Amino acid sequence: MKISVALCTYNGEKFISEQLQSIINQTVSVDEIIICDDNSTDKTASICEEILSKSGIDYKIVVNEASLGVANNFLKALKMTTGDYIFTCDQDDVWHKNKVEIFIKEAKKSNRLIYFSNGLLVDSNNHSLNKTLWDSINLNFSEIEGCDSPLKTILKRPIVTGAAMCVSKKLIDKVDSIPENWLHDEWFSIIASVEKSIIPIDEITFNYRQHGNNVVGATKKSFKEGLSSWFNGFNTISEFRKCKKNRAFDILNMAQNTEFEGIAQKYFDFWNTLYEFQNLCALKQIIKNTKYLLQGKYNKFYTGYRGYLRDVLAAVLAKK
Repeated sequence: MKISVALCTYNGEKFISEQLQSIINQTVSVDEIIICDDNSTDKTASICEEILSKSGIDYKIVVNEASLGVANNFLKALKMTTGDYIFTCDQDDVWHKNKVEIFIKEAKKSNRLIYFSNGLLVDSNNHSLNKTLWDSINLNFSEIEGCDSPLKTILKRPIVTGAAMCVSKKLIDKVDSIPENWLHDEWFSIIASVEKSIIPIDEITFNYRQHGNNVVGATKKSFKEGLSSWFNGFNTISEFRKCKKNRAFDILNMAQNTEFEGIAQKYFDFWNTLYEFQNLCALKQIIKNTKYLLQGKYNKFYTGYRGYLRDVLAAVLAKK
């Protein structure tokens, strides 16, 4: 079984050394490290070269001539790997010494497209924030335990983070491109869930660094920050609904002719209708929003009462 790491970097000189050393010093060694640097302006690539040249691990460092963005850069790195299982990796985290061992032990027992674990949130100095990645997204293991298709959970919120993920080469071979509005980990988790081929690992296998410049972070906002963000969201709620509608359409296409086609259709209908609601007067919007709430659709496909309240306020504020 060959093990690869797909590591994407961009101006990561501050943390990349610690991350690479944590990969090199695993109890079960990786066979290959592929780094795609998204046109950094700092010394990231040269630091990687210096460390990996002494590691004894096969590696390749590619610096993009122009920025590809997170999703496409990861897809490029993944397509370059040759391993049977590939760990997607951020530049600023720290792996626990037995991360690979834990994942590969699970992979040897099953034949799945995705495995994902929990992580410990740490600050920029790698000090514990006393909170896990799953805590930050309100994910309880019992919600997905024994389930090889957490699609219903994923429809409400993303639960598979790239830093916590290991994928089979079979999954990478299925993906030629990543649809607009998706990150690589989100899209991969949809594919694997539809194919009932995803396994959660209830262990903390890495430190998930939170430093203010994360592409996707997990730190909790203060009440003031959260409230400000919530109200600012009214300015872009139409774009938000359009994005959700388009993503729902992608999921529906993925789920066609599977046992999940029905729920994917309902998910699309929910977001498509919410998008169309905004053309109605405020009173009609609120009536329809309330009907959806009572039917349980807000709880099934969105954030329950919080989403409902946001939509009601958006309807009122839009008409002022």
